Amino acid sequence: MEDFKKKFINCPMKINTIYHSIEKSNKERKNDLHHTNFSRNDVHHPFIKEREVVRAMNYAKINRMMAKPFVGYLSFHKEGINMMAKHPTMPVFITASFDNEIVVSDLDTRTKLISRFFDSQIKGVGISTNNMSYFGFKKTVRSLEDDFAYDCKANVNNICVNDELYVATSQNIQIFDFEKPSSKQKLNFKDAQTLSTNPSFTHLLGFADNTKTYVADLRSNKVICEFEVGTRTDSISFSPAEGFMMCTANEDMNGYVHDLRRPDRPVNTLRGSIGALTAVRYNPSGTEICTGSYDKTIRIFRNNERKSRDVYYNKRMHNIYGLEYTNDGEYIVSGSDDGTIRIWRSEASRKTGTLNKQEKKSFAYGQQLIDKYKDIDEVDRINKHRFLPKIVKIKKKEQHEHYEALKRKEARRKDFESKLD
Repeated sequence: MEDFKKKFINCPMKINTIYHSIEKSNKERKNDLHHTNFSRNDVHHPFIKEREVVRAMNYAKINRMMAKPFVGYLSFHKEGINMMAKHPTMPVFITASFDNEIVVSDLDTRTKLISRFFDSQIKGVGISTNNMSYFGFKKTVRSLEDDFAYDCKANVNNICVNDELYVATSQNIQIFDFEKPSSKQKLNFKDAQTLSTNPSFTHLLGFADNTKTYVADLRSNKVICEFEVGTRTDSISFSPAEGFMMCTANEDMNGYVHDLRRPDRPVNTLRGSIGALTAVRYNPSGTEICTGSYDKTIRIFRNNERKSRDVYYNKRMHNIYGLEYTNDGEYIVSGSDDGTIRIWRSEASRKTGTLNKQEKKSFAYGQQLIDKYKDIDEVDRINKHRFLPKIVKIKKKEQHEHYEALKRKEARRKDFESKLD
């Protein structure tokens, strides 16, 4: 026993302790941030990755549980909405319906500001920065407030309102100054059906006819880019952040992202819809793209992804013809064939109202964990799961089988041609 005590006393013992030096732990000034140390060494935290995976799964579950994108609606129209535009700086929207009614509504107060009926079909609507509303009517473009008319001398197909008034007619594209009734510039291009201005490069104008999409430089009055994907383009949107990027909504159920520096082919294809795309918009920061289609759904895509990150639908919502982001990018406003303006969150699980510092930190941490472990099957399954209407699921499955069959056919064709050589 005495020999054991001697060995135990003489045996050196190593004890791990936590030590913080006074120089590093004390603050030099009262308002200095407190310095904290965290070791990511596996010796100190042997199950740190396992705990992060569990947290990522929990954050993904909470995101899906709290996903309630629908905010509210405005039912001012008696017939289906066929076009929509927004005010550049205010939460004011102008919509037109199939019964030739124009309504200007305020999104904040959810009230109707102006409502007027006309005896002919409305061809395009828009609101300028001077709070004036414009609409295409027969061979003129009129102001909704004072009935000031801009004579186009040809049937109006569509209009676009920005710093100036852009009008697509059956004979040409005309540009008006708001103060003058006659056009100051003309672009000789017939039967343009849709128009869009570039927010970054204001001298660029995008337009499309039944077969092709064009981008014109208004300084030289010439077309500088031409895109053809085989189907009609129903809507055009330029990126606010990168002026050389443009997205189009086409009737082949796809959206195409084009780079003006490489006009030979699209740089991205937005897939997933089972109906013709009728509307497309970039969000104000230019990081995401929103599309509306004939399958009665709204899809949100990230810039560099082909598959949508989220899908919105409503049991009573019909075909979507108008789509806009609010100026802060927090909400999406849609106009559909059932005559209702609907308001959606751009992030389905985002909390309404202001967030305190701790909430912002928690949401950012949870999103980082989901992005970090998105390739793990459990996290990916929870994060991508969406409830969709039965008809959409069936058609999407058929579309996927058709796409896979085309890939097999192309692979076999290439293999057969290589054997012939």
